[in-house]
Amino acid sequence: MKLAVAVVILAVAMIGCRSKPKQSVPPWGAFPPMQQPPQPLNQHLGVTVQGPVRNPVIPWRPDLTLARVLIEAEYLGPRDPHSIVIFRGDKAIRVETRHLLSGLKDPPVFPGDTVELRQ
Repeated sequence: MKLAVAVVILAVAMIGCRSKPKQSVPPWGAFPPMQQPPQPLNQHLGVTVQGPVRNPVIPWRPDLTLARVLIEAEYLGPRDPHSIVIFRGDKAIRVETRHLLSGLKDPPVFPGDTVELRQ
């Protein structure tokens, strides 16, 4: 056992320890601008509501729909919104207020969505 330890120490002493030379980091960081790593999903686990509401950010959960978002946001407008738009990435999804209120259409919402209530 002692001989094995002595051999390892002798080998390390003969080879020596070398570290990699430091590389300079480009001004944009470790990744080029178009290859940034994806942001973690838990960075923003909510749905943002723009318009007259008491709670503008609703925590997301799998069963969340547009109607539930409006209830939890506590809509404060004097009358029903004229129109509702869900912004998801670069898409805008229009929802007819009358379809939502009659129960014909209640689309799911996803983390990072923004719901805009237009008067």
